[in-house]
Amino acid sequence: RYGVYVVHLSILIILLGAVIGSSTVATKILGDREFAFKGGISLPETAESDFIFSYTDDKKIPLGFTVRCNYFDIHYYPGSSMPKDYLSNLTVIEDEKEVLTTTIEVNKPLIYRGITFYQSSYNQIGAAIIKLRETTSGNVHAFPVDPQNYSVTNKWQEGGTDAMIRIQSARPIQTPDGKSSTEMKIWLMDSDGPPSMFPLMYGTPVIVERPKAKYELSISPHFATGLQVAKDPGVWWVYTGCALMLIGLYMAFFMSHRKIWAHVYEIDGQPMVLFAGHANKNSFGFAKTFSSLTEDFAKRK
Repeated sequence: RYGVYVVHLSILIILLGAVIGSSTVATKILGDREFAFKGGISLPETAESDFIFSYTDDKKIPLGFTVRCNYFDIHYYPGSSMPKDYLSNLTVIEDEKEVLTTTIEVNKPLIYRGITFYQSSYNQIGAAIIKLRETTSGNVHAFPVDPQNYSVTNKWQEGGTDAMIRIQSARPIQTPDGKSSTEMKIWLMDSDGPPSMFPLMYGTPVIVERPKAKYELSISPHFATGLQVAKDPGVWWVYTGCALMLIGLYMAFFMSHRKIWAHVYEIDGQPMVLFAGHANKNSFGFAKTFSSLTEDFAKRK
């Protein structure tokens, strides 16, 4: 009986959620473009941003915190150049402190302070980048390569140890399959021993063992990750409305409304009880229930 009303109520709640989460309503009616929005940003590896660009008018929308792309990675199908998956390692920075680091990929977004970051696209921005992974901890560090200044020294800390890496030189080479490539001579040093020097080529990772650490280094094109960013405060209203709709549909189609009347009267001084019943569906099942009820009552005389 009440299933239809529950369904209609759920529709109103869903519409309310859509209005609350509308960026148009937030901007033109509430006058607060940060209340609800949809936008995006292209964030190069190692770069950070505290704003995005609105999909509606391309204006900047402040996030209230900073997001940094530590590195971007692409997985390909075996023997193919077709991307299988692509992911971004992001760090949220607030009040100059790193509060969260996580890896996002398609259909696995980052949610922070009601703002959702989706992995949506990527593009190559030309320059190369060196990625260094400490094999024990799994920590990854990325250092952009400046083709105009190879001698830049990049520093980082690993397990309390100061470390640094620098490109000593670079020269064009030809790979065994006849393709042109670049070989870089890398200088790596930490406080646990003499420096390590080794060649590094595109697409060929190198393992470097230090006294207290083991690194895997690789060089690849420098990418920018494309992030779709949304803030939708009405989403839980929509979820609630959908749940209510399912409940209402179940009530309307699978639950029957039943009525049973009992009329007590006398005939020649003898008390009598007359039962009557009604069900709006599943009359066969109701007949069995009604018969069981009257038979049970008759046995109690």
